[in-house]
Order: sequence, then C-alpha cells, then structure tokens
Amino acid sequence: MSVLEIDLKNKENLENDDFKEFADLTKDWYKEASKELNDDVKYAKFCKLYLVKNDSDEIIGGVIISNIQNEKYDNIESKEYNKFLELTEKGYDYLMWFYVKKEYRKQGVGNELMNHVLEKHPKLSLETENDSLVKHYNKFGFKELIRNYNKENLIFMIN
Repeated sequence: MSVLEIDLKNKENLENDDFKEFADLTKDWYKEASKELNDDVKYAKFCKLYLVKNDSDEIIGGVIISNIQNEKYDNIESKEYNKFLELTEKGYDYLMWFYVKKEYRKQGVGNELMNHVLEKHPKLSLETENDSLVKHYNKFGFKELIRNYNKENLIFMIN
C-alpha cells in the first residue's frame, strides 16, 4: 500500500484524476458533501487529501484533513462549539472525512491510514455520530471533548 498526498487548496487538484476517482468511490455521500467540501476548502487555511492505493494502484481509501477554523461558523453562538473551534488556536487540525472501500475494511487499511495521518498531523480533532467509531478512535488516543452537541448524537473528539 502507498499513501498519496494531494493539496486541495490548489484548485487544479480538484480536477485531479485521483481526486475525481476518490469522489466517485464515495459518491453515495459525496454528492451531499461536495458543496460542503468546496465551502470548507474555500475557507480553510489548508486542506489535504491522503489517498491509500493498493499494489495495483487502485484507490482503496482516503482522508481529508483541514484546519477547523472556518469563517462560516463565526456567527454560531454556542459555548460547546466555540470550545471545539478554539482548538485551532492550540494547533489542532480537523479530520473532515475518513473513508475505506468496503471490501478493504477490517484489513488494517484504516489503521495504516490513520497512523500515517497522525504522523503528519499529531494534534487532530474530529466529529462522529457513530458510537462504535468512538472505541476505534480511542485506540489512536482520541478522547471525547463534547457529546450530544446541539441535542444531536454528535461527538467531538481530540487526540
């Protein structure tokens, strides 16, 4: 397996074949998230895509990392969310998306990808709605910061 890094702040890379393949791979949720990604890339100080490829050069997973400081959230009046946003001042980056192709799950691909990302971004934050993922993220040193944000089952975590 190899990991490829793509800088999404470079608009030309949004037309990159690897990025398009990743987008196609994740099309079930990418359609809904594409506008969000474009907004986040627009406002983020940086935005990186890490792609995992197998020995046949097929993309089997990817992660998008950004900074969490984002102008579109500046008007949110929430102590809890502001606590999360303050992490940028402490140097935390934000794990926006994490995806591993279904047939490669439970084979160590996600672990390898997460370890690679944590080497590049040792201070990382994320959010999830999936309680079973909380235990998985705990294995990488993540701790819960906020649970049930805004009365939703949203969990913010930091490592």
